[in-house]
Amino acid sequence: MNKSGEGCCNTSVAGDGLASHQLPVLWLTLPFSAVIVVGSLALVVGIAGSKRLHNSAGWFFLSLAVSDLATGLVLPSVPGLSSDTARPYCLCLLTYLLPNFVVLSLLANLLLVHADRYLHVVHPLRGRAWLRGRAWAALLAVWLLPLSFACLPLLGWNSWPAQLTGHCCCQSGHVFSSAYIYLEVYGVLMPSILAMGASTAALHRLARGQMRRIQRQHRAVQSGPTISPLEQELNLRYTRSVAGSLLIFTCCWLPYIAHLHGRFLGARAHIVLSCLGIASAALVPFALALGNKDYLQTWARVRAKLCRRAGDPQGWP
Repeated sequence: MNKSGEGCCNTSVAGDGLASHQLPVLWLTLPFSAVIVVGSLALVVGIAGSKRLHNSAGWFFLSLAVSDLATGLVLPSVPGLSSDTARPYCLCLLTYLLPNFVVLSLLANLLLVHADRYLHVVHPLRGRAWLRGRAWAALLAVWLLPLSFACLPLLGWNSWPAQLTGHCCCQSGHVFSSAYIYLEVYGVLMPSILAMGASTAALHRLARGQMRRIQRQHRAVQSGPTISPLEQELNLRYTRSVAGSLLIFTCCWLPYIAHLHGRFLGARAHIVLSCLGIASAALVPFALALGNKDYLQTWARVRAKLCRRAGDPQGWP
């Protein structure tokens, strides 16, 4: 038996597979990639142009925008990961480890932004004081920890057959061992998503309690059983906030969770779910930016300047 060639790829088969199911998926991911890249660049410009965002929270969001930009850039390479092509050992590992590191850094930055928002709301004074001297340490952690975990297969924790030498078959099963995949999914990714969901639910619960206290105080000074406009406005804002969180979870996190468990549905279904899941998770920073008044005010000022230069002081419709 020729052990040096055992398990190596048939390049012609790989090329047929690319033409049959990977190219349509690639064309599907390109629009998502373009939207993510352009949107991330807009986030970077908006944060850099707002002096009110030149603080720890702004730097955390800037780091998130950079990780989102990297996700958009590596997204078109995801469909090609389902093909078995002949590559050297180190190049094969880097082909899989780079997208994995980028997605892990995106999740880590999202977790940091959610934790920062939670601390600022629940502990506004103590949370700011705690982060003031640890902001750079937190930024280093959300990049170095994902990098360290992503490099574990490069350091030897992989399933690369010892008898394969030279340019041999490069596939995810050779790069990621089953133990590594289970640890990443159920020890890193799913707990991070659950932690972000728990922090969002805690903030909604806190907002609900504050809204009820305001309503009780307002009812104590007003006469009549009718609901005042203030109470209607508070209820409407709370309903919009909850609906927005549910929409983000349904449209962004559910596809990503399905992608994490899609490897059991076959290679083709898994690669489609991977592209859609990663793209949907990369849209979460945009939803967070739409809820940031400082960021929106930056683009509102830009829009006002453009309107004045165009001779339309009333603004564009």
